[in-house]
Amino acid sequence: SAPAAPPPPSPSPSPPPANEVQNQPTAERKPNNQAETPAPTDNDGGEAAEETDDFTQVPNALDSQSEVLDPEGALRPTTITPAEALTRTRQQGLLGKRETNSLTVDERRAEKNKTFDLLDALSRSGALTIEDASVHVLVAATHVFAQSVLHTAVQKNVNPIERIERSALIVASTVYALPPPSLLPPVQRERVAAHSPQLFDAADLALPAEEGAK
Repeated sequence: SAPAAPPPPSPSPSPPPANEVQNQPTAERKPNNQAETPAPTDNDGGEAAEETDDFTQVPNALDSQSEVLDPEGALRPTTITPAEALTRTRQQGLLGKRETNSLTVDERRAEKNKTFDLLDALSRSGALTIEDASVHVLVAATHVFAQSVLHTAVQKNVNPIERIERSALIVASTVYALPPPSLLPPVQRERVAAHSPQLFDAADLALPAEEGAK
């Protein structure tokens, strides 16, 4: 008998339609020679650190602003000294009773250590960044009158409210890093410039007149 014929070769797979090639995701059709842009890094090889404000320089900036904008030197730095005994109010649970007690020096030190230990554990010794956190910085300044408020108003014929308003503008301009005129509404600039012209320059004094003409 004649030998059996070999099986026919299997047909080659047909190419995909053109529309399927066009509909492929962009990430799959990225050219091989296209390099990904690396993330910005600092000199140590880590991620670039964001620029932050140095709050320790706020008192120095406030002193510099006072020397320039306060010719009378009425704005003085103030040292805040906490009390020896602090009062703590806490609640053990949602349904627990609120307890208030005083903390000694040793107890305050122990509570502070517990706080930093918890912060160290949550951030994994600084490996994790803490987002949505707020820092409260307290800087105090005192407006000092050479005489009493009554003598300032009667004997020197000086409005004490205007002097305090100037000091408040100096402090606000330092905290917000803005010139004092930008913190005032246009209708009040001419009034403040009458008793504190050192807070303004020629361009600032022209703003109220121009806006009033409009």
